[in-house]
This record gives sequence, structure tokens and C-alpha cells, in this order.
Amino acid sequence: PTTGLDQVPPKAPEDLRIFNCYPNPFNPDTILEYVLLRPSSVQLDIFNILGKKIATLFKGIEKSGKHRKYWHPKNLPAGIYFARLQINQKAHLKSLIYLK
Repeated sequence: PTTGLDQVPPKAPEDLRIFNCYPNPFNPDTILEYVLLRPSSVQLDIFNILGKKIATLFKGIEKSGKHRKYWHPKNLPAGIYFARLQINQKAHLKSLIYLK
């Protein structure tokens, strides 16, 4: 028997509201900003186009709320890079374009 209600399973609560990188393209640096909805285990890494990890901007537990990290790619060539934000085992990816 049907109840007349949509049989949509409830979504799991999200840990992240936004993940932005600006300016993008950038020179000489960029800001990576995200808003956590609850305290979370966070790791923010930067990778080059070949998938090699270039930097870890943060690794640890962060409180809920707005967070900003700055990346200044010293001694790196211009090109495309990727920021990977891992929150509680979920990964979010943004591309970054570094201009010289």
C-alpha cells in the first residue's frame, strides 16, 4: 500500500556549505575559503597537474564556521593546480590557475 508521500530517502547531513578559491586565475596568491557546518576532520592539499602533492595547507580538526587558507606558490611554474579539501573522508576538488 502507498501512503501518498514521496518515498525519497533522507539525505545524509552535509559537512560543507561552500568551498571557493579566489581570485582564480591568480598571481601572486589565492584564498581558499570554506564553511563547515559542524566540527570536522579537515585536510587541504595542493596538487600539480601530474597529481603530485605540492603543499598541505591544513591538516587537523576545525570548528564549525568560516575558514580561510592562503596559498602563495613560491618557486613554482605558472600552470594549473588542484586544491583538494577532505572533510570527514569526503573529498572536494577545485582547479586553480596560477599566472606569472
